[in-house]
Amino acid sequence: MSEPPGNRNERRSSRVEVEIPIIITSVKTEGAFYEGPGVTVLVNKHGAKIATTLRFRVGDYVRLTIPASNRSQLARVAWVDQDNLGTARVNFGIALEEPENFWGVYFPPEDWNDSPSWEEWERGGLQPTSASLPQQQVSSPSALGGPAQTLPPSTSAPVAELPAIEVYEEGTPVFVRGISSARLPFQEQTWLHPVGGQEATVRLRPMVDIGKLVQVIFPADDLLVRARTTAVGERAKEGKWTFWLRVESPVRVVPKTETE
Repeated sequence: MSEPPGNRNERRSSRVEVEIPIIITSVKTEGAFYEGPGVTVLVNKHGAKIATTLRFRVGDYVRLTIPASNRSQLARVAWVDQDNLGTARVNFGIALEEPENFWGVYFPPEDWNDSPSWEEWERGGLQPTSASLPQQQVSSPSALGGPAQTLPPSTSAPVAELPAIEVYEEGTPVFVRGISSARLPFQEQTWLHPVGGQEATVRLRPMVDIGKLVQVIFPADDLLVRARTTAVGERAKEGKWTFWLRVESPVRVVPKTETE
């Protein structure tokens, strides 16, 4: 990514890997009026890296709209990735006019790169804020392959008499938060599929180390539980890795009609 070095040094809040569908509308640009879809790649409270088929110049102003939450805000194009100008989708850096949690995602502390913050995350001490989660439609993942890397069962976190969570036998939509192997916080919407006992699978874009804790959010119940990665599929499918998780709460599998 051809992001100016100065921008990286002056970044004022931690970044999160998350794909959020957006609508981009030109406001103050040279040339024709543009409006079209895009998606975030990385976000923070001051802006985002976005990908879109539209073309803008540094200094252009655009209006960003998140259809899932019906939120809009003015933003300025801060940089253009010169390395992929010849491709269908181009990456842009945008700066929000009013820095805030416009994206509706959880942001870890701004010192998350410091070792104490990492240790606290690993203990599960970093809890989500009250920021609302984007309510987007989720498509069911395709069939899952077998695990390639596995974690011995003895390293999984023990269950401490936690209340059982109910999941649909055909899968339940969830958000998964954690720290990727690239040492970046991420939040992704996906499906959790029970596979027996306290084991379940999810599909994620970022690679996550085996044995790491993640937070699983059930938006319909406003519930957060911890889980640990125990295995990962041999290869990514459609850009996503299949992960096996051991959930720290007992799992009760129910037919969808039972919870409706």
